[in-house]
Amino acid sequence: MLHYWLLFAFFALGAMVGRARANSAQLYSSPALMLGGLSIALMIGFRDHIGTDWINYVRMFRRAGFYPLHQVLGMGDPGYMFLNWTVQQMGGPFWAVNLFCGAVFAWGLYRFVTVQADPWLAALVAIPYLVIVVAMGYSRQAVAIGILMAGLADLIRNRGFWRFFGYAAVASLFHASAAMVLPLAIVGLHRQRLAQFTILPVVGWLSYNSVFSNRVDQFVDVYVNRNFNSQGALVRVLLCVLPAAVYFLFRKRLRFTDEELVLWRNFSIAAFVCLILLYVLPSSTIVDRVALYLLPLEIAVLPRLKFLIRSPLQARALIVIFSSLVLWVWLNFAANSGDWVPYRHY
Repeated sequence: MLHYWLLFAFFALGAMVGRARANSAQLYSSPALMLGGLSIALMIGFRDHIGTDWINYVRMFRRAGFYPLHQVLGMGDPGYMFLNWTVQQMGGPFWAVNLFCGAVFAWGLYRFVTVQADPWLAALVAIPYLVIVVAMGYSRQAVAIGILMAGLADLIRNRGFWRFFGYAAVASLFHASAAMVLPLAIVGLHRQRLAQFTILPVVGWLSYNSVFSNRVDQFVDVYVNRNFNSQGALVRVLLCVLPAAVYFLFRKRLRFTDEELVLWRNFSIAAFVCLILLYVLPSSTIVDRVALYLLPLEIAVLPRLKFLIRSPLQARALIVIFSSLVLWVWLNFAANSGDWVPYRHY
C-alpha cells in the first residue's frame, strides 16, 4: 500500500500548503502539480497486474496482434482497440498501452483541476477513488473520463459547446458510455438552446446509428440481460450522491458561476437518479459504470466546502481527513482491493 499512500501524501501536502487561484479568469499553473500529474501517469502506465480487469485487457492486446485493423476495430471500443493494434504493429509492450491511457487521463485531470477554485484540493479529492481505483483498474473508462474532464475544463472556461462535443465524441471511441455525459453538460445552458433542440438530437441520432448501436447492444447484453452486479456499487454511487447533496444544500455559498451552477446541478440530479436505479435495475453494474462519469462532481464540489468554514486551515484539514478515510476504507475493506494491493510495477 506504500505506493498509494505516498502518492496521496504528495497531494495532501500540496493541499495543506497550496493556495487557491489568485485570478479565476486565468488557468492555475504549478510545476509541483505538474509533477504530481506526471507521477499519476507513470503509476498508471507502469503498473503490473493491477485491477480486476487486468487479464481482459491483456487478452484484448494479444488479440489485436493477430487480425487486420478493420477486424480489430470491431472487437471492442474502436479507439482503445486502435491503440492496441498500433502498439502491436510497432512491436511495443502492453505497458505502452497503459502508459498512453495514464498520460491521457492525467492530462485531463490536470486540465480539470486547474479551472477549479482550489486546484490542489481538487486533485487530492480525485486521488482515492478516481485515480487509484478507476484509472488503475478500468483503462478504457479512464481515458474516456480524462478526455471528458479536459472538455469540461473548456466548457467551464466558456470555450463553446461544439468544442466539448468534439471531446465527448473522442471519449466515446474509448468507451461508448461516455456519450451519456453530453446532455448533462449542455441541458439548461441558455446559450446552447439551438444545439439542445435541433442540432444535437440529429447529430446524436446519426452518431448512434453509425458508430454506437452495436456497442450499446453489447453493453445492455453484458450488464443488463446477464444481471451482472458489482460489489460495493452502493458505496461508489454514494461518493457521487454526497457532493450532490452538498451542492443542493449549499449551492448559493459555493461560489460557482452561473454556467457551473447549471452544469453541476445536472450532474447532481444524475447522481440521485443513479441511487434510485440501483434499486430498480436488475444489474447494479450498469449503474456503477455510469456513475464513474459523475465523479468530476466530487472534484468540483467537495473542495468548495472551504467556503462554508471560517478557518481555511481547518477546511483543508477536514478535506484531507475525509479523503484519507476514503482511501483507507477502500484499501482495507473493499471486496476487490486485493487486485490492487500490493502495488506491482514493471
